[in-house]
Amino acid sequence: MKFCPTCSEDFPDSERFCRHDGTTLRSRDTSADLIGTVIGERYHVLAKLGAGGMGEVYLAEHVRMKRKSAIKIMHPAMATDADAISRFNREASNACQILHPNVAAIYDFGESAGGIVYLAMEYVEGESLARVLAHGALPPSRASDIVGQVAAALDEAHRLGIVHRDLKPDNILIGRRHDGGDLVKVVDFGISKAAHEGQTVTRTGQVVGTPDYMSPEQLSGESVDLRSDVYSLAIVAFAALSASLPFESDSVQTSVLRRFTERPRRLADANPNVMWPVEVQEVLDRAMEVDPGKRHSSASLFAGELASAIARVSTTVSDRDPTRVPARIAGPPTTTSASPTTVGGVSARDIAAIESRLAKAVGPIARVLVRRAAASATDRRGLIAALAAEIDDPKAREQFERG
Repeated sequence: MKFCPTCSEDFPDSERFCRHDGTTLRSRDTSADLIGTVIGERYHVLAKLGAGGMGEVYLAEHVRMKRKSAIKIMHPAMATDADAISRFNREASNACQILHPNVAAIYDFGESAGGIVYLAMEYVEGESLARVLAHGALPPSRASDIVGQVAAALDEAHRLGIVHRDLKPDNILIGRRHDGGDLVKVVDFGISKAAHEGQTVTRTGQVVGTPDYMSPEQLSGESVDLRSDVYSLAIVAFAALSASLPFESDSVQTSVLRRFTERPRRLADANPNVMWPVEVQEVLDRAMEVDPGKRHSSASLFAGELASAIARVSTTVSDRDPTRVPARIAGPPTTTSASPTTVGGVSARDIAAIESRLAKAVGPIARVLVRRAAASATDRRGLIAALAAEIDDPKAREQFERG
């Protein structure tokens, strides 16, 4: 049931405005979803999109412009929290300055007559990178493209002196361009700050942000600049390429400690299905240096170097065919002595011929497969049989066996 705050008459939930004086109706159940109501006299709420610690997000349509928006509603319990209101204000103030195709635009910010604090922003038809990665790692080229678009958004924010400080897959939305490609939108500048401002700590002494993606200096409560966002972007890139984190642990505390005491995990260990060039790991390692001075000086510089390194990635069986060689066979080639006449019980000449034959069936990964299998093979026939057993794709296996 709804009521008119002007004349106090009750109306059914299907009504939006008072038929007597045109006032926007309010729900008598203040804890109910806002679906069907009109916020700020102009945003008709259509559906609930999600909820978080600060409040809820709804899909709404402007009553006159008919433009869809994502409306972020502050939780009523936080309406008197100075820190929460400051964060809401900061998101509106900072994000509206960043006019870039890869940043979700802010349309409006205010408080309704009913006391609802809201933020109206661009609605992105798609899903977060976090949800995309729940299905597994992305193909390297797609991950590189997404990282490049995020970097472009960060560069524009950094140009304005704004550091995001909470970059993570949840705050990266993936929509679609007209050509079907990914269109990235960075959201949630709620804890962003001007680069010259110091770190903010909450009343409980906890640094604001998401620990899994935070830089060492941010975790330490030190002042941060754009290089902190570069660090976070590198972790996002690692996650996109492997569907895992470079500092995994059973506890947040251990993960944070490893940020200061250990090198990031090797991408080849996190995702052995791809033949990663050493340059990819080098670019990621540089961006995740503990010392900000050793990192890339801009997000676009990191993204550009990563794209160049990823361009060297060889096409593996898993890239080309879902009926692929199992992950267990991927990895670096076994080290052997220079120019051996035999490996295991097979001559170098036979190995070269078999490798060429296998490459026609499975591609560049043939070299890895042959070198591994040859080390334990007793003869040429045994090597061919061992390799054939490793190929899941019946057509590829038949092509290899047929020679």
